Amino acid sequence: MSPNQAEILALIAAGYTNAAIARERASSVRSVEMIVARTFRALGIDNDPDLNPRVLARRIWQSGNVVVR
Repeated sequence: MSPNQAEILALIAAGYTNAAIARERASSVRSVEMIVARTFRALGIDNDPDLNPRVLARRIWQSGNVVVR
């Protein structure tokens, strides 16, 4: 995971919405949406309609198993 993705993941884990992340990073919501999607892919989170990807991402972040390169 890139440092940029790790920063996004930390903000997701803190409960930030995409709009709030965009404001925090002074970028567009669309840009954040794209990075969030890439971050979920890097974490192996699929589009399962029965699971919330943000909750899964937070669990992965809290597990301490995220490798930043």
